[in-house]
Amino acid sequence: MPEKVTLQPCLGLTPVETTVGRQACYLVAEELRAGKANLGCGPALNARVQEDLDFIEYYPIIAVEGCDRCCASRLVRKFGQEPEVAVIVPEVLREAGISLAAEKGLVAEVDPYQVRCGAGKPDPTPHLELDHPAVQAVAQRCVAELDRLLSAP
Repeated sequence: MPEKVTLQPCLGLTPVETTVGRQACYLVAEELRAGKANLGCGPALNARVQEDLDFIEYYPIIAVEGCDRCCASRLVRKFGQEPEVAVIVPEVLREAGISLAAEKGLVAEVDPYQVRCGAGKPDPTPHLELDHPAVQAVAQRCVAELDRLLSAP
């Protein structure tokens, strides 16, 4: 039985769902299951940082995907590993009856490839607080999967 699980969030920058996934992973790793979850970092994994390589080699992986591109799963496969579970943020939100229409409205008017640092520019990926219902719903799904993996024989 594993002692920890690795949460590997996707790297997407545009959909609000990717922000939800990253925030949910942080919430699980730092608060809800502190000491039971490793928080994977895509850039560190791509840079072959040993700690992140160890996270995916020695522990079961929960890939947290913000869209259908499944970049977290693809990333761990790049290093010869396979996620045990993929938590698909839009599916979790749909099942929970949570809409991000208001948050998406903030993003819709911005082309993320045209955004430059500077005053007056809208944020292409609005930050959502840890207590946001969407973050909470995804975090709870991750907790359920983490608990299941940790109790598996």
